[in-house]
Amino acid sequence: MQPWHDRRSPRLAGFDYSHPGPYFVTVCTWGREPVLGQVTAQQMHVSLAGRAVLDAWAAIPHRFPAVDLDAFVIMPNHIHGILVLGGDPGQRDIPQPDLAAVMRAFKSISAIHGNTALARANQPFWQRGYHDRVVRSDRELAHIRRYVSDNPARWETDIENPSSPHSDRHPWAR
Repeated sequence: MQPWHDRRSPRLAGFDYSHPGPYFVTVCTWGREPVLGQVTAQQMHVSLAGRAVLDAWAAIPHRFPAVDLDAFVIMPNHIHGILVLGGDPGQRDIPQPDLAAVMRAFKSISAIHGNTALARANQPFWQRGYHDRVVRSDRELAHIRRYVSDNPARWETDIENPSSPHSDRHPWAR
């Protein structure tokens, strides 16, 4: 494993992450611990910690009025969501955030409330960083929306599921 200062950024080189448009994000729990709920019969059932995460996600536009929420799913050990930066272009007095600022706030607030729901303090809740993808077309956006909505139905074979026969394909399993 590389030291933190030698890690290459997963961000798109030279891209302005405050640029208006949709961004697909994935955030995993610390150690991929399934604290957000469970999937049964292809349906996600959120825990109290999962409810705290849902509430923090729903509150993003209140903290950042220039951000709209799109598709979202919470899974036992990760979340997927689409954030649309830009807001209403007619409201020039609203500061334009960048993706990193939104994700920092979301992760911080959800971690505090998630750990409270788990009756623990000062423990990591989320893994370092997050995965993002700049959504470049309406076709790609539609594909990602389907992926997000179908995620619980695929949980049994998802590489993020530690019980999946395919979990050994995930880099964290090595």
